[in-house]
Amino acid sequence: MILAIERLGDDMHRRLENGPASSAEIGLWKAQIHQLDRRIGPLAKAFSDSLGEGSRFIKMALTAANLATAALLILLAVWRTRKLMKQRQAFQNALNAERERAQITLASIGQAVISTDAEGRLDYMNAGAERLLACPLAATKGKPVASLFRLVDKDSGVEETDLITRLLAGEPRRSNVRPQLLERLDGSVVPVALNGAPLIVSGAILGCVLALHDMTREQDYIERLSWQASHDALTGLVNRRDFENRLAGAISEAPQRPRRHALMYLDLDQFKLVNDTCGHAAGDQLLRQISVLLANELPPGDILARLGGDEFGVLLFDCDADCAAATAERLRATVQDLHFSWDGRPFNISVSIGMVEVANAGMTLEEVLRAADVACYMAKEKGRNRVQLHNDGDTALRERFGEMAWVQRLHAALDENRFRLHAQEIAPLRDDIAEAGAHIEILLRLTDEDGSFVTPQSFIPAAERYGLMPAIDRWVVRNTFAILAARLADPQAVPVSTCAINLSGATFGDETFLGFMREQFAAHAIAPETISV
Repeated sequence: MILAIERLGDDMHRRLENGPASSAEIGLWKAQIHQLDRRIGPLAKAFSDSLGEGSRFIKMALTAANLATAALLILLAVWRTRKLMKQRQAFQNALNAERERAQITLASIGQAVISTDAEGRLDYMNAGAERLLACPLAATKGKPVASLFRLVDKDSGVEETDLITRLLAGEPRRSNVRPQLLERLDGSVVPVALNGAPLIVSGAILGCVLALHDMTREQDYIERLSWQASHDALTGLVNRRDFENRLAGAISEAPQRPRRHALMYLDLDQFKLVNDTCGHAAGDQLLRQISVLLANELPPGDILARLGGDEFGVLLFDCDADCAAATAERLRATVQDLHFSWDGRPFNISVSIGMVEVANAGMTLEEVLRAADVACYMAKEKGRNRVQLHNDGDTALRERFGEMAWVQRLHAALDENRFRLHAQEIAPLRDDIAEAGAHIEILLRLTDEDGSFVTPQSFIPAAERYGLMPAIDRWVVRNTFAILAARLADPQAVPVSTCAINLSGATFGDETFLGFMREQFAAHAIAPETISV
């Protein structure tokens, strides 16, 4: 059909190129056109119908595709939404679990934890904080934290009022070395150690957090340790160290405040008898009873201390000589009147007291203690159960003072090996007696700190009185045997037939001295018959 139309068009074009067409030709062309039109009509209608059906099919196909796409998109949206909801639920569950874990942790730790909002109002506190503040969270939430408690410095008593303000300003708070006092709403006080920090999120301060630790146990423990460090465990009295510290304080304040004090040394006279016959339990009980009796006889503010063993010390403040003497006599009589018995065995107990005035600012602690010790020793030497007042003009006291000074010098001489041995030959009274070998007596001398020789008369009394002779005698024996062994090894030395060594009575009473002598004989290969003691 299209070719026929094309041919008709070509014919009409060629004819018109040769000139105008006639009416017959035009009529023919019209007839052909009408004929073609009649033939094309059904085809056009069929094409139109086919096009309509195709269009409707395409529309339906597109609609179906759109519906399928929309359904798919809806399904994808639903799936994505469900996935996001599951993730959100998982995040929420994890957040809830973490929050619960944090709350359980905060509730179980020993410290009290408090958090505030940006205005300093209570937002949260754990169970420890509820116990520490003695108020529940439900009743205090939203209230200013500063209104729930007060923080007071333990030493100065100054209240810290700007704690929350400083924390909300971004200034952290570290715990002090010494605890502060937390005062509750009911007025009760608890020692606490406190740490605080601002709560910062994304650079903004949203509040602050306080961590408070109840220091009651620690303070009690520290106080117990402090008490144990300054008191005697058996009697509960002040111990020697604390007593001497207080005495040193009383002596040091003398130039600024002219006050008169008195120091006493008390030594029980029959304590060793009780200990040796009845055991240490009886001795401990006696010490406890005497401690109570002595403490009851002293005015408030004065100090009674156990210095060790059966020795006690008393420091009387603002007390002249007459008052101190009367107090000392009262203490002596109190101990004398004690009727102590153990397992039905009665004991007569007495005490010797040495007393010295603490009024001379020129005296040192050591001098005051030594003066009281010497006075107590003199009270024992004069018959016990008496009070001896230290007096600088007392000749006997000066002698004892000198002897006590020798104690330290003798200890130093032993440590520094400053004793010297001299040999004195023993000659027979008859000239007609000839003996082989020399007979000598060993004499002891001491080289003083300045190199001068000191005779035995100067230091032997002090050594005997204060129990140093056994140590000195052992030094003499050990060094004498070493010299004798060296002479035996020297063929040119004059042989020693007899060597006399002077020993003290305390050494002969030493049960271990015989074993020491046997060791020296064996170590130096000295014949026992050579030695005479």
